[in-house]
Amino acid sequence: MQNDRVKYLTVIRHFMEEFIDFPELNLPEFDYRIPYNIEEVAMKVREHWGLGNEPIRNMVGLLEENGFVVTSINTRINSIDAFGSNQIIGDKEYYTIVLGNDKRSFYRRQFTAAHELAHKILHDPELNTDEISKEEFKKIEEEANEFASAFLLPMDAFFKDVSLHPTDINYYKHLKKKWCVSISAMIVRAHRLGVITPNQYQYLQRQISRYNWRINEPFDDTKNLEEPVAIRQAVELLIENEVLNGKEFLQKLSKDYELSLLREEVELLLGLEEGYLKTETENVRIISIEDLKK
Repeated sequence: MQNDRVKYLTVIRHFMEEFIDFPELNLPEFDYRIPYNIEEVAMKVREHWGLGNEPIRNMVGLLEENGFVVTSINTRINSIDAFGSNQIIGDKEYYTIVLGNDKRSFYRRQFTAAHELAHKILHDPELNTDEISKEEFKKIEEEANEFASAFLLPMDAFFKDVSLHPTDINYYKHLKKKWCVSISAMIVRAHRLGVITPNQYQYLQRQISRYNWRINEPFDDTKNLEEPVAIRQAVELLIENEVLNGKEFLQKLSKDYELSLLREEVELLLGLEEGYLKTETENVRIISIEDLKK
């Protein structure tokens, strides 16, 4: 079901390109078959997107600005924060990401979105995870996590910040506000960069457990979740400017792109309010002959 949703969303995006000028997929050239240094790859993407060493305030918006197709839905699967894949329609390449709405944390979503970016850059686009070993899958996930950490917390700038008070758990709350990354992820990054020793890392992990921060950290409930907006706003632009109504939108999708979906499923995929694509004709009451005889 999840793989089908990625395909459906990509087809809808391709269809809307008849009317809307979306950003093209914008990434520096990489060849996943050549050995790479993840730190260097992360910095190359930052440079390509003109990010410098600054914190990333909206990872989801950044992906959309650079041509990724992104939506968010309830996956109803606890083990899945997001999933995505390379899609080819005609001669055009897309990378489509579905973010889970089940765990509504801005900071967790930041890391998840960067993790999905890593898969696009680092790994074989034709890879079928059902056909690889658990060890291979674990390695791929670890690489994606390492990239997400390096991308969100660039080495030089974060090293300088975290080195001021590397073992003070409360200092990480200050860093969380600046870098828009969870305390847990920053501690892992500090350890990887050698700012803290293994013993200090274990000490900070115990502090996290002591304060019950494994699930909910400070500020998690004060920051609104960043939602994908590009594809939803594109549909609203078409409907509100009467280029198409909801019925015409669904009919064209079915006739020209051979994608016949229920209105409710399309609304869910695109992050639209329930009933947004409903037209007035759907509310017309059919009067039977028997009613007229009464």
